[in-house]
Amino acid sequence: AEALVIEGELNAMACALARPELALMGTAGTNGPLHQGALRGRTVYVYGDGDKPGQEARDRWAAIALEAGAHRVFVLDPWPMDACDIAGREGRAALRGRLQ
Repeated sequence: AEALVIEGELNAMACALARPELALMGTAGTNGPLHQGALRGRTVYVYGDGDKPGQEARDRWAAIALEAGAHRVFVLDPWPMDACDIAGREGRAALRGRLQ
């Protein structure tokens, strides 16, 4: 099973519409806590914005996921805009493509 940890609740909602089979965890900004039990045994993808707080959050969340027992962890490169903006401007299929 796969999970995505992403910065922002609205971004998580957009990703849930684009890839409903993913377990989604949207954080409240870059300081929100992760529900570690939900990451155990999963392949976890981590996404944060490209700014310094987002980069630091991605690194921290990846480490937390590994400590929580994630099977594998992948850190996604920043996108040119938020997931909710991609879905709104380019459509769900475009966002789904970024989440493949």
